Amino acid sequence: MPNYNYQCQDCQAEFEVQATLKEKEEKSDKKFHCPKCQSQKISQQFSAANFVKNIFKDDGGKGAGGCCSSGGCQCG
Repeated sequence: MPNYNYQCQDCQAEFEVQATLKEKEEKSDKKFHCPKCQSQKISQQFSAANFVKNIFKDDGGKGAGGCCSSGGCQCG
């Protein structure tokens, strides 16, 4: 399950939410609020580190989306 970075627009706290894509799109789950002030005014923050972590998380980069998706390199 991927992790998403958010920042609270009220208190500026930064936090991470682990959620399915469906949960993220619906934002109906109680996960999508600031853990510090409970505000629902949050905005997603994008970072290269989180993107890479999510891509290589499950299969070490050897599956779809990893550097070996074409089968032409020698990863790890």
